[in-house]
Amino acid sequence: MEPNQDKLTLFYNKCPAFSLFAGLLALTSCCYPPVQLVLGAAAVLMAYLSKNSGTMTSQAKIGTVLGVISICTSVLIFAQFVFAMHLMEDPANASLIKEVYRQYEEFFNSITAQ
Repeated sequence: MEPNQDKLTLFYNKCPAFSLFAGLLALTSCCYPPVQLVLGAAAVLMAYLSKNSGTMTSQAKIGTVLGVISICTSVLIFAQFVFAMHLMEDPANASLIKEVYRQYEEFFNSITAQ
């Protein structure tokens, strides 16, 4: 075997672990959807690269599932954000938005008062 092929084989052997790690990290970064989207895509890509003309290991399969869940979650969060921005533009919804903010304020004040 050539030295470059050994390095390539070593890379392909580490891909399932990287896929699992990226999938777990993507799932836990749900507070920041752009990072979640990138890490989810990286998890799916690394799992795909780990196949290397063979079957996927269990780590790669789990990384793929976590990556796809993270991608779907980040897309849903972005869609919710766009919907909320669209809702805020309509003046007819101003009283609804003020009521929601008032309820949040009361809830957080009741938590901090305890």
